[in-house]
Amino acid sequence: MGEGRYRLRLVTGGDRLTELEYFIRIPEAFSRRYEEMRSVNTAIGIAGSLAFLVLYGVGGMAIGLFLLGRQRWVIWKQPIFWGGLVAAAQTVATINEWPLAPGCSMTRRSRPSPSSRSGHPPRSLNS
Repeated sequence: MGEGRYRLRLVTGGDRLTELEYFIRIPEAFSRRYEEMRSVNTAIGIAGSLAFLVLYGVGGMAIGLFLLGRQRWVIWKQPIFWGGLVAAAQTVATINEWPLAPGCSMTRRSRPSPSSRSGHPPRSLNS
């Protein structure tokens, strides 16, 4: 445990004990060291993911497609057609959702009526 301190929280309600909680108070210095360690771990993870993407993407897929394409083993016309069709459909669906996005309302808020601004309920025509 080192620098951490054991704590006990007691809560009373009237003349009775209503809550009892044991906990350890973690020092601020430990929290700072932990955050620094996490940021270094995150940076290492991002660097590893980027290295994997470059090695696999460029090294594997691009060179493989190039070599297979030279031997005419890659069928590319039909997949490009269907990929373009799916991309177009996704684009149309995204554009269709724009009016529903928060903060993108196309209508203006209606102004409150004079009767609602006065604080009095509106009078009926019969009275």
